[in-house]
Amino acid sequence: MKKIIWSMCRQCPIRMAAIIIVSLGIGCFVPLTTFAESSLIDSVVDLFQKNTLGNLEGMHVWETLIPILVIIFLFYFLSNVLPPFVNSWCEQMELIGKNEVEQKLMKKLDRIPYENLEKTEFKDKWNRVAKKTDEKLPELFSMLTELLRITISVVGMLWYIAVQSFMVSVIYLIVLLLLFWFSKKAAAALFTLNQNFSISERRILYMNEITNHKEYAAERKLFQYTPFINQKREEIMKQQRVEQKKHDFKYAFFSSGIDVAGYIATIVIVLFMFPQLKIHAISMGFFLAFTRASLSLNSTIQNGVKKQLDILAQQRVYWKEYWELLEIKEISVSTKKRKKENFCSLEFCHVDFSYPNGTNVLKDVSFIMEPGKHYALVGENGSGKSTIVKLILGLYRPTGGKILLNGMDIQEFTSEELMEYYSVVFQDFSRYAIPFRENIILNQAEKEEKYQEILEYVELSSCVNRLKEGSHTMLGTIEKNGVDLSGGEWQKIAIGRALYRNAGFTIFDEPTASLDPMAESRIYEKYYQMMKGKTTIFISHRLASATLADVILVLKNKKICEMGGHKDLINKQGEYYKMFMTQRKWYWGDSRNE
Repeated sequence: MKKIIWSMCRQCPIRMAAIIIVSLGIGCFVPLTTFAESSLIDSVVDLFQKNTLGNLEGMHVWETLIPILVIIFLFYFLSNVLPPFVNSWCEQMELIGKNEVEQKLMKKLDRIPYENLEKTEFKDKWNRVAKKTDEKLPELFSMLTELLRITISVVGMLWYIAVQSFMVSVIYLIVLLLLFWFSKKAAAALFTLNQNFSISERRILYMNEITNHKEYAAERKLFQYTPFINQKREEIMKQQRVEQKKHDFKYAFFSSGIDVAGYIATIVIVLFMFPQLKIHAISMGFFLAFTRASLSLNSTIQNGVKKQLDILAQQRVYWKEYWELLEIKEISVSTKKRKKENFCSLEFCHVDFSYPNGTNVLKDVSFIMEPGKHYALVGENGSGKSTIVKLILGLYRPTGGKILLNGMDIQEFTSEELMEYYSVVFQDFSRYAIPFRENIILNQAEKEEKYQEILEYVELSSCVNRLKEGSHTMLGTIEKNGVDLSGGEWQKIAIGRALYRNAGFTIFDEPTASLDPMAESRIYEKYYQMMKGKTTIFISHRLASATLADVILVLKNKKICEMGGHKDLINKQGEYYKMFMTQRKWYWGDSRNE
């Protein structure tokens, strides 16, 4: 938390100084107003005493009272006029801070090892931090200004009371410390309560999404599972209520303690002041002004300090997690600039890979991919096909062995350098809520002829023609005029996006899962024509498309168990043969050979 405040001070020192100075000034109005009110009351009392003696003159009254009234009015005026300016400056600082905070997060996300993104702990922490920047920065500045105001108000009051009566100031200090202690305990109880509920709240939100989101509507109607989900939600909420009882009493006890202690202490102080008032050790003005200010400060501490301390505890946790994310070890790469080369070879040399949880996926995998050839990766679910793709892309690092790109260890390349070689379509592709055309071009140089060629290739021309604004139609459901497409059409856009990139090495990881077999066959036939002379890898569970590949790599038991062309592997009658014949039955209803 301190780091972000100092960062804001460095970026906008004048505005930050103005926020702090004006906030302190507003805080000073409490003791200054109390002093002015005390002077006013004492002046009125003094004037009435003189009037009793017959020494009061009209002009003298106004000369005495008007300056004090003007000062009191000025203090009240400024205490109401200045806060909106402080809030405005804080909002400007929030925008600057938000930009810095989000920029650092996004840059960090691009530089940390990909395996972090698949860890539940990391994802939970990232979601907690990234989704709350809009909330936490305004809270931070609001808390900062409020605590400054309260602190200077309390210190100023203590100083003013000490000048009038040292004993009263000592008692009042003890009361304030007691109130702060109760506030801190109440805030800690509330913070613990909120922290304990975070998991159950996420579960309830997930349950709400299942029962309300349109994505689940069809299955919700078909399986009639709403009562089942509601029962689960009720069980979670019941457990939440049980946990709440443990902390509610503690929070209620300390919250009530603040209220009771504050008012009892004020009464005790007032009673203590009566004898001093009788012997004129303190003035009537001080007595009345202090009583009013004391009650006002009690209310501030009861309602303000407790809330601000709770926010402070949450802010500390938030910024602690924020800096923990920024301190995650980044991928170390060579700083030496290398000239872009054409793809020459990709070699796996006895590669092993295990996930951070210890799950071993690949063991002693070796193969070479050459330029201009088409490769297919086939195997059962979980055999490691997508893992090999992510290793090729540098998203994962092998736990054993080496991966060589053009004869160099892939770890020596930056992610930007690697992406110059590859174009990829994943099964879990992204659907961008931007115009149709931009979904395909996506930050590449615009080439109309190439764009139209891609539309024809992936069979999207008819889709564009039926859209009201053609290629400029906004896609997705975020914009009011956005159009949502079918799953197959979105998948074709993802394929077109990869082809438009026109990299030398194209990877298709289950790119046609949402397409029917006939559409998939047409896509792959055109795909091989268009990608002639370029290196390609594709993964598909439908082995009919694998027949077009030059080399098929068959994965089983964490290894490459077979490698070769379709005919060679069929003649070998090994693992690939069994898989192909099984699928042949699905399509043709028999077990004939080719």
